[in-house]
Amino acid sequence: MRDHTTPDRERKSIAFASVPVQSPDDGIIRQRAPIETPVQPQRQSTVASEESADNGVLRWMEDRPSSRRQTWSEACSPVNASRAAHRALRAELAMFNNASSAAKGLKALRAKGFLAEGAQPVCDFFIANDGKLDLVKIGDFLGSDGDECRAVCRFMIGSLPLAGLSLDSSLRRVIALVKLPGEAQKIDRIIEAFAGHFCSCNPGAIDHVDTAQILAFSLVMLNTDAHNPAIKQERKMTLPQYQKNLRGVCKDGSSPDAKMLEGMYIGICRFPWQVLPLPPPPPPPLPLPPTTIPDT
Repeated sequence: MRDHTTPDRERKSIAFASVPVQSPDDGIIRQRAPIETPVQPQRQSTVASEESADNGVLRWMEDRPSSRRQTWSEACSPVNASRAAHRALRAELAMFNNASSAAKGLKALRAKGFLAEGAQPVCDFFIANDGKLDLVKIGDFLGSDGDECRAVCRFMIGSLPLAGLSLDSSLRRVIALVKLPGEAQKIDRIIEAFAGHFCSCNPGAIDHVDTAQILAFSLVMLNTDAHNPAIKQERKMTLPQYQKNLRGVCKDGSSPDAKMLEGMYIGICRFPWQVLPLPPPPPPPLPLPPTTIPDT
């Protein structure tokens, strides 16, 4: 007699896992069909144990880079976010991006009446159209030596809420939105604006704004040294060398806290700073089919 009982392979307890899949075309995350893979018990993260073991030295874990999810308009404080309601037309964006420099692009926009005079309208234009403008031109403009450039840089960085954040966390947030220029003097001008804003948001965190500027610039140089493939591994800066370079940089001649420097060093060496691209916009909704009302 034929046995109609369930086969053994069907009687096994199988856990079905649903794996998310991201399409390279539209960026939408979908669910792959269930696969017969036993669900493994979730491994306990070592982040908490590392932080507790080092007594808070590894604060960099909060800065683990991920895909960019915020624009300038979303990242800045609610008071400043209302200024970024206007978005430029495609012709205005092309006029700026096709110019040889940001200054010439802004001059062309003003000549056509698309942009008002002053630093604040330029700041609003950059923030409102983040992701559509040439980041290289914007970074070069923010680091240039000019009254308007410095004012726009202060306005843009000043729109970010940095209260309660550490120095390296705050600088990582800024660099995720601003592409730093290649010239050291231009980088220093952007870092100067950042240091002033950081100290105003976190009074007492650093003894002086000059100290914050020195520390921030050292982090930028450390990031370049740690992640430049042209520098051999044996020639990269070590933690003792980094701490030695910052010895006595405080205003009173003292040195920054060693644990703070160690935490910043570990974070930068593990996770590079970079300007993250914006996620692709969602696809437009499909048009609804026409509906006909039958005659009664």
